[in-house]
Amino acid sequence: MKVISAGFIVLLIFLAGCLPKEPPKTYTLTETIPKADFDYETIKNIDAVPPPYPADSPYQIGDLKTVKGPYTIYKFICEYYGDSKFSEKPVKLHDLLVIKTDNKNKIIDAFHYTLEWTDSPSLDLYHLKNKDVPLENGMKIKELKLTNITTGNKLEEKGEIFILNYR
Repeated sequence: MKVISAGFIVLLIFLAGCLPKEPPKTYTLTETIPKADFDYETIKNIDAVPPPYPADSPYQIGDLKTVKGPYTIYKFICEYYGDSKFSEKPVKLHDLLVIKTDNKNKIIDAFHYTLEWTDSPSLDLYHLKNKDVPLENGMKIKELKLTNITTGNKLEEKGEIFILNYR
């Protein structure tokens, strides 16, 4: 009987490993802003920004503000289905990834935020820890080593960044 039980457990573990894995998320370029920089004052005080921001946004924080500067800002959106405290079924969610590069396309700074987030915005705002890597089509989001600005936890996303409209 113990041999059958052990064999059954091994079979379950094997089958669990064979289940389809969740595909990586796709971050698609939606906007390029030349001669720009992050508005760090607004980002620093993100919890004090009156919602919705911008005023016509359907989200509490629908964008990260930029100002004039010497860099290029790239904005990416990732659309996926995920869990929400407002629904028992998976719902469509949107992650915003905003990357700042220099004139050699090296990443200088970046932020990641879920647009549907309804708690304090800083609890879901992630910041770049891996600077000076080149922004490349198809790069993995893990390469950015994004960490939460409040907790310091790493962003545990499996996703790819696409600058071009195709893979």
